[in-house]
Amino acid sequence: MKAGDICYFIENGHRIKQAIITGIQGDLVTLKYDCHKGIRLRQSRLYNSEKEARDSVIPAVPKRGANPYLYLH
Repeated sequence: MKAGDICYFIENGHRIKQAIITGIQGDLVTLKYDCHKGIRLRQSRLYNSEKEARDSVIPAVPKRGANPYLYLH
């Protein structure tokens, strides 16, 4: 990856964001996304395609449906 390339990263564990690389310093990469937002991430958290990012997202565990205190008393 180099400056000006498009990459993808995972935000909050489930949202995939597209970004443009603006600078690289060692293992850290500075990204620009959503018009005027920026973030600095390690290269290991970046993906070349949206499919790669989607494959690495861990699906959420479904929450329990009932409250254990609402059973027969």
